[in-house]
Amino acid sequence: MYFKHILGIQDIADRKLTLRNTVRAVILIEGKLLMIQTKRGDYKFPGGGMKPEETYYQAILREVKEETGYRVTKVIEKIGEIIENYDDSYEEGAVFSMTSVFYRCEASLDNFQQELDEYEKDLEFQPVFIKAEEAILCNEELLSKDLEHKISFLPREISALKEIIKYI
Repeated sequence: MYFKHILGIQDIADRKLTLRNTVRAVILIEGKLLMIQTKRGDYKFPGGGMKPEETYYQAILREVKEETGYRVTKVIEKIGEIIENYDDSYEEGAVFSMTSVFYRCEASLDNFQQELDEYEKDLEFQPVFIKAEEAILCNEELLSKDLEHKISFLPREISALKEIIKYI
């Protein structure tokens, strides 16, 4: 399995880019995905931005532990990537381009303390095991509503879930 999607602005030629690389863990246990649910009811894959000195492997281990309290025991393979290109809100004319690389992983069911940052605490990140179909339905419903603050990562999560569901 390998997927690649580009969301948002398709033609970024001749535009200044602000780049961000992120990792996302796809952990399937007994037919359910380990995902993060927030207080808004949305679901996202555990993961986040890479630190400058980190490898993808190091970042995925750190992010899963911080956000879920679970420990990745094996990074199996890279299964896809989604590139999101949007107008940069900090620099006029520039494009913010974020590449999320998805890795299939195995994790220990031993749960440790989450290590959430303030943003994640405010959103009340909770690790949950959920069927992919259910996460898609919830995220699509939220995306269709006119929310006060649009949840910008929902198209990415829905796109990845629809690819992953083909293989689980």
